Amino acid sequence: MPSIFKKAFSIAVFAKVALVFSLVAAVSVAASNKMVIAVSYAPYAYIVDAIGGDKVEVVTLLPSGTDLDKYVPKADELKEFSRADVYFTDGSGRDAAWFPRFKELKKSIRVVDISSGVVWRNFGAPAFDPNIWTSPKQMAKLASSVRVALSEIMPEHTDFFVVKLSRILQRLNRSDENLKKTVLKLPENLRAVVVPYPRYGYFAQDYGVKQLPVNISWNAPTAKDVESIIETGRKNGARVVIVTPQFSQEAIAKIKKELDAKVVVQELLCYNFNENAKAITAAFNEIAEERLKKALSDPTMNPRLKKK
Repeated sequence: MPSIFKKAFSIAVFAKVALVFSLVAAVSVAASNKMVIAVSYAPYAYIVDAIGGDKVEVVTLLPSGTDLDKYVPKADELKEFSRADVYFTDGSGRDAAWFPRFKELKKSIRVVDISSGVVWRNFGAPAFDPNIWTSPKQMAKLASSVRVALSEIMPEHTDFFVVKLSRILQRLNRSDENLKKTVLKLPENLRAVVVPYPRYGYFAQDYGVKQLPVNISWNAPTAKDVESIIETGRKNGARVVIVTPQFSQEAIAKIKKELDAKVVVQELLCYNFNENAKAITAAFNEIAEERLKKALSDPTMNPRLKKK
C-alpha cells in the first residue's frame, strides 16, 4: 500500500477511535451528572449525602469550625456555591446575614426549606438557636424533610431516597434511645454538662440534660477560659465537659484533674454530628458505670454491705 494511502488509512482509523472514545466519555459524563445541592452547615451535608447518595453532590458553604456570628463568605466559597442547582435552607433565619451574597452569584437558584417539623428554640429575642444537630431527635425530623425535598426535585429516584432515609433514621433513632437510657442512669444532679457557648440547647431539651455554657475565646482558649470552665463545673457538680479542638492537651488534663470529669473534644459544626452524640453518651455512661461499681463496693452507698 502506498505510503500516502497508509497515512490516510491511519488518520481515518484514528478519527474513528477518537470518536468512539469521545462518545464513551460523553456518556460517562452524562451518567455521572448529579444534582448539586448547597447547604449552609456540614451536619446538613451529612444528612443530604446519606439520603441522596450517588444522585447528589453536596456543597457546604460554612466550613467546620466557623464562628456563626462572625461569618463572612470567602471568594472560593462563593465560587463553589455558583455550581449549585438548589440551596437547602433550614428556615431558622441565621443565613439571612450572608446568603444574599451567594444569591447574587446565581439568582436562578432554587431555594428549598427543609425545616418542616422542627420547632426552633428562642434563646433571646429575636434570635433563634439553630444548632439542632446537637440532638439526634431533631436531626431525624430534618432527615425526613430532606427526603421529601429530594423526592420533589427528583421524583424518579423516590424509592431510592426512601430506602436511604430508613437507614439513617435507624442510626439516629439508635443514638436517641441510647442517650435517653444513659441519662436516666444518673441522678439529676449529675445530668449536667459544661459546654463552650450556649449551643447545646436542643440536646439539653430533648434528653433532660442541663447545659452550663461558658463563653470562651473562639480561636485560642485562654487560661482564664479554662478556669471559668473549672469554676462552673465545680459549682454545679458537673462531671462532663465539652471542649473544642482548639484546647491544648495541658488544658484538657487540668480540667479532668480538677473536676474528675470526662472531657469530650468535639467540633460543634462537624460533618458527622452523630459521632458527637455518641461521644457524649459514652462520657455519661462511663460516669454511670463508675457510680455503679462504687455502689457495689461502698457500704455507705450499698445497704446490703452495711454492718448489721
